[in-house]
Amino acid sequence: MSAVTITQMADRVSALIEERLGEAYLEMGDLDSARHYLEQSLVGFRNAGAGEYEALSLFHLGRAWTLAGQKELASQMFGEGLGLAQQLSNSRQVEQMQAALHSLMAKAESSAPQ
Repeated sequence: MSAVTITQMADRVSALIEERLGEAYLEMGDLDSARHYLEQSLVGFRNAGAGEYEALSLFHLGRAWTLAGQKELASQMFGEGLGLAQQLSNSRQVEQMQAALHSLMAKAESSAPQ
């Protein structure tokens, strides 16, 4: 296991703050601000090598894109998060991403013209 550098720790702390801000804006319905902070947190977690938190940011970005009606982007975020969660063997996050993808597909099918 490699040692975590001070830069990685700083990236992780900043990313955690941005992720929490993104979640808060998401809950308030301010999707532009939510996406901004969640995208920043994703970069920070990637720089810090914090895979589980990276997957969390991808999940919340998927939620933001879903609420914005951008189903393709939402699916991309959930799919990327699913792959990462599987790679990390994080069963909770795998289930979370699978449920989000399933819900997204169900919504798409119910809104498709017949």
